[in-house]
Amino acid sequence: MINSSGPRISGGALWLNFFLLFAVGIVIIAAVFQGETLMYISGLFPFNTAAADSFTGACTGIAAGFFAWGAYKKQWFSVPDNAYTDLLKELIRRRGSFWAVTAGAAVSEEILFRAAVLGTLVLVLPDIFALCAASFIFMLVHVPQYAGQQLIHAWIFALGLLLGSLFLWQGTLWGAAAAHAGYNAVSFLIWKRSEALQE
Repeated sequence: MINSSGPRISGGALWLNFFLLFAVGIVIIAAVFQGETLMYISGLFPFNTAAADSFTGACTGIAAGFFAWGAYKKQWFSVPDNAYTDLLKELIRRRGSFWAVTAGAAVSEEILFRAAVLGTLVLVLPDIFALCAASFIFMLVHVPQYAGQQLIHAWIFALGLLLGSLFLWQGTLWGAAAAHAGYNAVSFLIWKRSEALQE
């Protein structure tokens, strides 16, 4: 909802969005894997590799976040001023939104884009083509947020390749989800700091 101080989004609406992404991912997985759905999902989160996969993923995501920040500082791209980025700015200013922006977005998007979309595409395409197709879909979903910023679109595509590569290499979702969360955490904290400096 919009009010006099700018865009507003309730915490409930944000978590509902994440739940819907998660639910769509689970529906795709159920439709594709049918009787093997629970086995597929449990295979995404094996306990014996959780720590190593998550550590590798978090380090990868944090490095990617700092790379993106450096590219922004060098003015290779800029963040457009639109309703989507206004909502992000509002969320960053809001108390308690760190976990929603980092963990909520990471888990829901990784279930959808890596576990469901990429996990399905590798059944019918060679891994490299499946990876590129899933990364392209991931980029397309982010186009409205960064409309008109081709370098950001290319970066989101590359980020999709990175997250998808972790998923394919590790065979679990731990690393991709931790990388996504690490990337979002760095972006959140840097953006929050820059917003505070501008005020």
